[in-house]
Amino acid sequence: MNKIKVKIDRDASKEALRGYEPTLHEIGDDNTVDSSTWEATSRHLEEDGERDPTLDFGFVKTKKVSVGDYVWIDVNGDGLQDDTDIKLPGVVLEIFEEDGETPVIDVYGNKVGPTTTDKNGYYIFENLPADKTYVVKINRELSAKALEGLEPTLHEVGDDNSIDSSTWFAVSRHLVEDGEHDPTLDFGFIIPTEPEEPVDPEDPTDPEEPSKPEEPTDPTDPEKPTDPEKPEEPTKPEPKDEDKSDKLPETATNTLILRSYKMSLY
Repeated sequence: MNKIKVKIDRDASKEALRGYEPTLHEIGDDNTVDSSTWEATSRHLEEDGERDPTLDFGFVKTKKVSVGDYVWIDVNGDGLQDDTDIKLPGVVLEIFEEDGETPVIDVYGNKVGPTTTDKNGYYIFENLPADKTYVVKINRELSAKALEGLEPTLHEVGDDNSIDSSTWFAVSRHLVEDGEHDPTLDFGFIIPTEPEEPVDPEDPTDPEEPSKPEEPTDPTDPEKPTDPEKPEEPTKPEPKDEDKSDKLPETATNTLILRSYKMSLY
């Protein structure tokens, strides 16, 4: 049983394959529709006139570009990215062709699905064919939880589109070189402040009626002057008590008599 191997002559095919590279190798179970890389082998051809149509080679454009890249809460509300930003994870974005509706097919032939901002607020769509226009949109329904209570900040402020903000969708163009990246598809949001409700003016109050003046009272009769008090009569000084004791005055004669009396007692 003979094996037949088929190879691509790379040198001879260099011009034809410029800007391309082999696609994914032997995908799936049906070798009539898959791809080989640079060479393929045929087996089991035993009957006269048999043919093996499975030696196929697929290529994709090697020029791959990418777009992104940032969603944030614009704390100061100026519409520009700066140090006050709060990163916004969990926002779901989708990419479309220029019409904003047709899905994008990457350089490997796969449909490009949605992507979600990471914990730092960044996202990226990679392996996109070069030299095309892309539209990136925020999927509001899938991003409802992440964007609850928020609304878009100011739109395209200033001249530097690498730090400004788009509103709900952004467009990328002119990526023609392999590996180019467009990081200007950014979306900023703010926390809206509720306007203060106007205060109803108070109803004017009716002026109070002036109080009636009090009626004058009759003057009271002046009190009659009281008679002056008579001065007290001076008290007479009490006479000093005379010494009425029966004691004899202490004289020299009395002293001798007393002594004589005492001696007679002995």
